Amino acid sequence: ITYRQFFLQKLNDLRSHGVFKIEKKNYMIIGELLNYILDELSKINPNEDHYSAKSVIILSQTFYIQEEGNSKKKYLQELIQGHPLLKEKQFWDKFVNISIASEILDSQKIDLKYNGHKMEELKKYNNIVFAQLVPIADNMLEFGVTVDTIKEIIQPVIDYYSISKENAEMIYGLLEGKKKQIEEDKIKKENEGK
Repeated sequence: ITYRQFFLQKLNDLRSHGVFKIEKKNYMIIGELLNYILDELSKINPNEDHYSAKSVIILSQTFYIQEEGNSKKKYLQELIQGHPLLKEKQFWDKFVNISIASEILDSQKIDLKYNGHKMEELKKYNNIVFAQLVPIADNMLEFGVTVDTIKEIIQPVIDYYSISKENAEMIYGLLEGKKKQIEEDKIKKENEGK
């Protein structure tokens, strides 16, 4: 286990105990550390340490500060979303594929344990792949990856795993809806600043 994995595991322990709100001082320190971890992941193949990459994304969307007189939550994601690694198509492409492969492997282990045989058909993994693509596509959008780039990343996965047309359309519909929401929020924020 690396130091970064140990640190992320400790943060994950806080998350599992329902601690999400942090002090501003800690918010800034943790934000710096998450950026440092992303820097380190940039030096290696970040998907060689998928645990750290996945943890940084999840934890940045978990912990927040709430400034006095403001009911809005400010998540750690704001401190890392500009990181160059999170803008790279290659990073997200590998992230999607490793996440799906990991879930399928877990499913196979459960299937072997309870059913005594291995599932062979890719179509049986349709729900697993769908369940992975929806939140990952949402994460990519939250981190500023364009809808076109997201489609370039997930379309080969949809084709490879024979995702049903309905599920594919649902993913793309959710993406377009989220994109519209982000654009509306951005305009609203700009108007509030005037």
